[in-house]
Amino acid sequence: MAEQWEIIDKNGKPTGRLHQRGNPMPKDGYHLEVWVLIENSKGEYLISQRTPNKTFPNMWECTGGSAVAGDDSLATALKEVQEELGIILDPKNGRKIRHLLPCGNPECRGLVDVWLFQQDVDISTVVLAPDEVSNVKWASRTEINRMIDAGTFTTGGIFANFDELLNGILPEPKRLQPGATIGIFCPSHVADTTRYTPVLDAIKHHGFRLKLGENFHKSTYGYAASAEERAADLNALVADESVQMIMFNGGNSAVEILPYIDYENIRNNPKFFCSYSDGTPILNAIHAQTGLVTYHGMCVSDFHDMLHYNHIQFCAHFMEGHAAASFISDSQWRTITGGKCEGTLVGGYNNQFGLLLSNEYWNFDQNKKYLLFLEDHEKFHGVGAVATYLAYIGQSRFMRNVTGLIFGHYATNVPQTLLDCLKRFGEKHNIPVVYTDDFGHGTKHGILPIGVHAQLDADGHSLIFA
Repeated sequence: MAEQWEIIDKNGKPTGRLHQRGNPMPKDGYHLEVWVLIENSKGEYLISQRTPNKTFPNMWECTGGSAVAGDDSLATALKEVQEELGIILDPKNGRKIRHLLPCGNPECRGLVDVWLFQQDVDISTVVLAPDEVSNVKWASRTEINRMIDAGTFTTGGIFANFDELLNGILPEPKRLQPGATIGIFCPSHVADTTRYTPVLDAIKHHGFRLKLGENFHKSTYGYAASAEERAADLNALVADESVQMIMFNGGNSAVEILPYIDYENIRNNPKFFCSYSDGTPILNAIHAQTGLVTYHGMCVSDFHDMLHYNHIQFCAHFMEGHAAASFISDSQWRTITGGKCEGTLVGGYNNQFGLLLSNEYWNFDQNKKYLLFLEDHEKFHGVGAVATYLAYIGQSRFMRNVTGLIFGHYATNVPQTLLDCLKRFGEKHNIPVVYTDDFGHGTKHGILPIGVHAQLDADGHSLIFA
């Protein structure tokens, strides 16, 4: 029986229709394809040679294929590699680096997701599919580019050279193991020794080493060290090869340091960055300026008397041997306006994100879709203030690219006025909206990766990191 493909629209959304492979694709429809790059620890890529009976006979390529109905992008990537090469990839080693690239041949009606798996493979154990693949080998970027120029490597018309495909894709920071060093600086207040001592002791108790910024306790401005001093601490921790992760607490005035952050330094030394609240501008600026995924949800103080849920969240996103394929929930989500959507996760503290929209250190791609998450708390802002910042966001150019909203913890007893406000927002912009107590200024600190593509099911109460 011929393969059945699910027909998607130009934004990658399922249309509910099926297509039989080999038949002409409807002019208003597309199908999902995947390309899989497997990179070893030497920086080489596993490429395969097509058999003489296929189109583009004897050409070299990256492994890939079309998604059959019922399979998502990741499942297709894993399946194609196993079927064509006999290799079982670990999902934890993979990430989607390109999303819905148009196929070079408009007749094929394909939209291509590109996956990068960083995994060493013993090439002698590869089992070639006899009708698909005749040979495999490891090749460097330079060698692949030479093959493209020589006409022996097919790109499907998606990219002109291999560097173009990988340009701007930063290596993922190495996951933490016990004994890893976490760097801590103070961008939003003056660090009080009495307050911080039990927190730092708790981090050590969890098995981590610490490195504090040199200006951690300074009060040059009265309310914090100078903007230059705070940024210098961040830049030094980034440059320090022993530091694998950088965390910081909230407060006020973190946005002052954005002009002094060495973003090129971060691109050259990618690490995990995690905070929330007033850390919102730093996390979003780093992602916007470098492309590095940053993490909203936990700050330094959350290690003190850490809840089990928060420990699970930390391990899933940062620890070796763990993975976060979807958001782990520990509360009953509320559907405000239903539906499904997807896009690149972006967001943070409601007022800080609203103000960030006019900041030169943050930007967005007008050709991309974004899944927005926001949080606020009654001890900081009443519902009227929340509505004000939502209105600023809603009236911005950015809102045209927003596909959905996840709103975090606001109060133990959520006022109906807030839920009504969120409902109006969802209905006005025709997007799905959910409310959850899983992240924000409460006791639960779920982590949301800024820059990761995600899929929200507002009715099914699920968030999948694609």
